[in-house]
Amino acid sequence: MAPKREKGLYISSCEVGGRWVAVAYDAGGRIWANSLPLADEGSARGAAVAAARGRGAASFTEGPPEKGKELAHAILAAGSDPNLALPLSFDGLTPFARAVLESVRRIPRGKVASYGDVARSVGRHRAWRAVGSVMAKNPFVYAVPCHRVVKSDLSPGEFGGDPEAKVHLLREEGVAFEGKRIRASCRLAQGK
Repeated sequence: MAPKREKGLYISSCEVGGRWVAVAYDAGGRIWANSLPLADEGSARGAAVAAARGRGAASFTEGPPEKGKELAHAILAAGSDPNLALPLSFDGLTPFARAVLESVRRIPRGKVASYGDVARSVGRHRAWRAVGSVMAKNPFVYAVPCHRVVKSDLSPGEFGGDPEAKVHLLREEGVAFEGKRIRASCRLAQGK
């Protein structure tokens, strides 16, 4: 077996609305990983670098600030519009992970899908735990809205160790709650 080729990427970060977004991307401008908007630049960069390293990125060079800003704004816009074209790189991901990420990318703002719904949408009906693993390692946080994937009982579940952040994001996107569970009308029809 040939040794895994290590990849060098650019890293850029920019401030958006008082928070920092970092993006790791290749020479072709394809996004390998990004952070959520975070309070400090170091944490944002650390999150993007860690996600890209998990896919074979070995080194990072400071990218042009204008390219980082362009990609960061595109990522944030993509969280609102699942049809927006976004140059995501799926290099280093399994075909299953890619299928899951592409399925989750299509969940519109204001809707949720369960881990089982996502598993069914990619033809792996019993792979809901595997979907959870892909979501936990999602390199495209926000661009691929993993916060919109919830438990089958419509409770929000985890989100980077901060379930309240997930609830906040979902409410901000118009998802309605009944107590601690998401209103059933916000669940995307299975298989969509």
